[in-house]
Amino acid sequence: MKMGKNLWTGDEWYLTSWRSPDDPSPGSYRRVLEYATRLPEVVLWQQDAKAYRTGPWNGRWFNGVPEASTYAHDFPLDVTASKSEITYGYTARPGAPLTRVVVTDAGVVRRLVWDASSLAWKTFFQGPRDVCDAYGKCGAFGLCDASAASSAFCGCLQGFNPASPPAWYMRETSGGCRRNVPLNCGGNETATDGFVLVHGVKLPDTQNASVDMSISTEECRDRCFANCSCLAYASAEIREGGGGSGCIIWTGDLVDLRYVDRGQDLYLRLAGPEIAVPKGSKFAIATVLAPVASAVAIILVLLFVICWRRKHRISRKRLNDGIPQSSAMTVPSVDLHTLKEATLNFSESHVIGQGGFGIVYK
Repeated sequence: MKMGKNLWTGDEWYLTSWRSPDDPSPGSYRRVLEYATRLPEVVLWQQDAKAYRTGPWNGRWFNGVPEASTYAHDFPLDVTASKSEITYGYTARPGAPLTRVVVTDAGVVRRLVWDASSLAWKTFFQGPRDVCDAYGKCGAFGLCDASAASSAFCGCLQGFNPASPPAWYMRETSGGCRRNVPLNCGGNETATDGFVLVHGVKLPDTQNASVDMSISTEECRDRCFANCSCLAYASAEIREGGGGSGCIIWTGDLVDLRYVDRGQDLYLRLAGPEIAVPKGSKFAIATVLAPVASAVAIILVLLFVICWRRKHRISRKRLNDGIPQSSAMTVPSVDLHTLKEATLNFSESHVIGQGGFGIVYK
């Protein structure tokens, strides 16, 4: 089977969810192969809004779905980009078990594989997997870390701070982050821009990125540095032994960025003072100082948060005083250290589901 578009006839292939578990009429979710650039990626839409994306194709799998490498031996993945079609599909090798991909009425994509021993379908992959898979969870220039504490999934890239600190500290992070120090690009002696490495991430949305498969990653850096509109670059393809080739350049906001196992390297453009440099260099004395107004705003927000927490701590104490702490209780008390040890510090590998109140860990 395959997804994508026939460029000659205009026919498209995509998956649509059912309206409900027992109503097969078209639901509100559809899984589509996006191909605005030469790096297609699969996007789950909820009506007219992006709900989840896999990350761009890196030559071996979709960048944000490294799990695909575990079943690619039985089900080789393939992206075709030609004059006649742009498609993504997979085949089954001889002897491989049955497999199917479904989009549920709740907006969850699952790859199911038939287990002959238990006579049941087993889930090999599910997306969205966690809170960081929600499209644009942390806004522009935000970086989501699913292994962080539940109150701190979102952070800002190096050289950036929350665009709206009060909203950020109230966990309303979709407003994203803004740059601390303006870029200094001009191709002259005063230009001080450089690049910092953001390691192991699902690459940002490539909807407005440009791609050149004919140049190396080193040439990509030079091209980005020469273009004052370039905000970041990365390799377009990865090799099995490491390294990469090709070039992706972003000139707009970096959106939907998250840490992921076996993720790729992104090179982010920053002004000189925001880049860590050895002592004695010409940038050593240019410490990272946010504008005074931002500092004052952060202090005010911290004071607000302290007061808010103190108020709710009192409320929680009143609640806890009314809860019997007897050893005979049917639900025992468990300390945080024990929970971290049992879940490998709330690792993605221990996630078994997600509901309206958060992630469920094994």
